[in-house]
Amino acid sequence: SNGIQYAQLSISGIRDARANDQSQNQLFKLTHRGYTGVYANGDGEKGVAECPFDWYKTWVNNPKLAQEMAEKVTRKTIGVSCCPVAGIPQPTEEEDELLELTNELDLS
Repeated sequence: SNGIQYAQLSISGIRDARANDQSQNQLFKLTHRGYTGVYANGDGEKGVAECPFDWYKTWVNNPKLAQEMAEKVTRKTIGVSCCPVAGIPQPTEEEDELLELTNELDLS
């Protein structure tokens, strides 16, 4: 047991969604970015396949660096004071103050 929670999904439901969903078909949309505009302009039918987001490339190639980058614009602690969860440590006062200051100054 690694502590990660998984959703209960059916393979047939996933396959059906991948083939037939429109607005919730994230896998298709990520790999066919802008397909409606590209099609409407007469520039093709499939949109853009290349990933334009450097952060996602970093996540695949250097997950630890991606985690550090995410923490710079979110938080470094797994718990938050405003929404405590039993068994998850809340941040210290210093961590909370630093997070508040970072958000106030928009140091992202």
